[in-house]
Amino acid sequence: MKRPNTYVVDSFVSYMDEEEIKLSFKNSNYLQRELSHKKQSVIKTIRNTILSSTLHTDLDEATIVKYYKKVSTNKTYQSLKEHLYFTAVKNQRLVSIHKIFESAYEKTTFNIEKFFNQVNDYNGIYFLPVDNKQSVEFENKLGVIIKGIESEFEDFYENLNIPFLKTTELMEGVEKNSHIANSMVILDPYIFIDDNKRTPKIPNIIKTIKHFIPQDLAIPFTVTIVTKNAENNLLFENKRKQIVDGLGGKEKVSVEVFAPKTINESDRYVITNYSLMTAGHPFDRTTSFSCNFLISCVDDNTVLKKYEDWDNKLCQIKTIINNTPDFYGNIKASFYDETSKNRLLHHC
Repeated sequence: MKRPNTYVVDSFVSYMDEEEIKLSFKNSNYLQRELSHKKQSVIKTIRNTILSSTLHTDLDEATIVKYYKKVSTNKTYQSLKEHLYFTAVKNQRLVSIHKIFESAYEKTTFNIEKFFNQVNDYNGIYFLPVDNKQSVEFENKLGVIIKGIESEFEDFYENLNIPFLKTTELMEGVEKNSHIANSMVILDPYIFIDDNKRTPKIPNIIKTIKHFIPQDLAIPFTVTIVTKNAENNLLFENKRKQIVDGLGGKEKVSVEVFAPKTINESDRYVITNYSLMTAGHPFDRTTSFSCNFLISCVDDNTVLKKYEDWDNKLCQIKTIINNTPDFYGNIKASFYDETSKNRLLHHC
């Protein structure tokens, strides 16, 4: 079963534990109660994410062995921290990458870039020993979820589950679905087929993708489009070029298109590193979008179910791509650059 990969320092878990203890005391002031309720909701979301994850920690092997010994004696957890570690130990999902964390320190300063270059997981979730300014900076540079140790637990993507969102023919409204990402996969059998009576699709495809590209992204945003073959080489290559140019050129974005003869899928999907979205008839008419954000859940089992659905859809699309040749006779079916590799499709 596909699980989130979460990278967390022990000091973040301890801080979260301390905050939950503080919040357990009743507040008589209305505003304090509201703030406490908000923080509890955020901590719960983070807790569910960690409980459902393969947990990559800065704990050394000796400390992890101690947790194994506690669990083996059927000791019950006494805190949020023990709850998280005991669950990971019981399910053999607590992984020490202590040396990688340790090597990322330069004296007392944690170097995110150095750490990330070793981990190289563009679909991971990170709780790191950095301040809020650094976490926001590197979220936008890398297009991944990063929470810093100085978090006030005021938000954590908990409002991004959107079961129904109406968008216009110009895709106005889709920005409400936007969130941090570095890659996207679109499955739409008719995405490059324009109806003369409707709005041209390409400007709206560009507009939609732009909403998910962080402004300061330091790596090319990778896009894969899977659609039905139109037996028109020039049409698809021109449309791919229009999208690349509209998103800032090859330095900013990588776009690949795969066009098999048939696709046994009538629904349209837009998938990012952290979401599975479905759409009715997007890009040229009023339609509806839904966003299933993977870590915005009421419990850890729901997180797992969402990741399973996300993974299954990505692997289904990867199978379609693998079965699509470069050409059907003289008809081109795959449009890509040799260097373009979508980070979302690596694990399938």
